[in-house]
Amino acid sequence: MTEQRDPRRLVRTRALRYDTWPELQHAVLTWCRERIAEENPTFDVAALEAQLHGWVSDWAADNDEAYRLLAGFLDHFAEIDKYLETHPLAPEKSVYAAMMAGALASRCEGSDGDFSLSIRERFRCWRLAPDEVRWPLGLSPRARLVSMFENAPQNVLWWGSRTPKVRDLAIIALLAGQWPGAARTQQAEGSGATRPTVKDVVGAEENAIRALLSGRAPKEARTGT
Repeated sequence: MTEQRDPRRLVRTRALRYDTWPELQHAVLTWCRERIAEENPTFDVAALEAQLHGWVSDWAADNDEAYRLLAGFLDHFAEIDKYLETHPLAPEKSVYAAMMAGALASRCEGSDGDFSLSIRERFRCWRLAPDEVRWPLGLSPRARLVSMFENAPQNVLWWGSRTPKVRDLAIIALLAGQWPGAARTQQAEGSGATRPTVKDVVGAEENAIRALLSGRAPKEARTGT
């Protein structure tokens, strides 16, 4: 049986104030998880959180191993290709050069099943996008997350076939541990009556994301929350 969630409870949770930052963080994360479940009860929020934290950890350690290996591979390929091009007689004099030339001249199957291109020709077409293209909004974890998910394929995350709103992106950032600095400061300095609510934290994260997107033409769907 699908658990019936009382939308009034989510509203009450958003309005409460908390004595400590860990309590507020827990309330925010709980609200985010319940907001997702309200829209898609079958969505695996725990798996998403684990993946998000893994990405943020890898970014902090500059540990995108697959990207690093591919970049190194393509650099070595370019070096080998240049060597063979500038030393056309090398394969006749060196068994190692002959092995490299033979490997690069081999035909390989493309995605269309065609063998018209050699490995050399196919690798020459490969280019890794620079960081400013891969991450157009910046290299911070928040900016990378927004870059990844603002145009996510349909039916990959809880919002299904609709375009993600700023609130969806804020929920992703919060689940990944990106806490708006203004809310943290307000919680530390404020009295019980002025400490931020869950609504305040979510709103501050939405504003941080809007600031990232502000330099580009806004999409109509982003105006909603």
